[in-house]
Amino acid sequence: MWEMKTRRQRPFDGFALVSLTLLLLTAAMCAAGFLHPGMVHWESTRARVFFVQLDGWNLAFAEQSMISPNARGSVVFDATHLGKLIAATAGGTQSATLSFAPASMPKKGILGFGSFTDFSPTIYLLDQKGAKVRIQGTVTMAKTPLWALMAIFLVLFGFCRLVSWRDRARRQSGLCEFCGYDLRATPERCPECGTVRAKITQP
Repeated sequence: MWEMKTRRQRPFDGFALVSLTLLLLTAAMCAAGFLHPGMVHWESTRARVFFVQLDGWNLAFAEQSMISPNARGSVVFDATHLGKLIAATAGGTQSATLSFAPASMPKKGILGFGSFTDFSPTIYLLDQKGAKVRIQGTVTMAKTPLWALMAIFLVLFGFCRLVSWRDRARRQSGLCEFCGYDLRATPERCPECGTVRAKITQP
């Protein structure tokens, strides 16, 4: 009995398994987004914060940051709330808050994938010495539709399974799995692409 030495069958089976796993995880995230929408964030510093928001079909990523080229430690930043940037002088004599709706920000994208335009307002405060402090805030967002990810993973899974089924059908018909050449006359080696078949002995 001859069996094809294939370098493609296992990788495509592995790709199918990975695609199916990602499809199921994305579906679970989508269900969680509808049942329990929420958001998590982590701080690089109080002035630079990253957000991940899950809401229904949508998965959004955001970064908020605030800088001041001439603050010299006299300003305290708080960017831990998505859609709100807060700056206050160290003594608490002055503060400024900039609020906005991330969903209303203009975006560029296709098929639901999109990146939101950077929102870079400028805030001015007076420090304890009366000097004007310029504060720059930046917000960057990216949006990913979960339904589109599910469709991509489903197509990948179907393609990998189709390739595996085709190779299996070729092998059972005595054809080369890689090029489809008829191997009934030369079962040891494909004369078309050079694929070698290993001889399997029955116990």
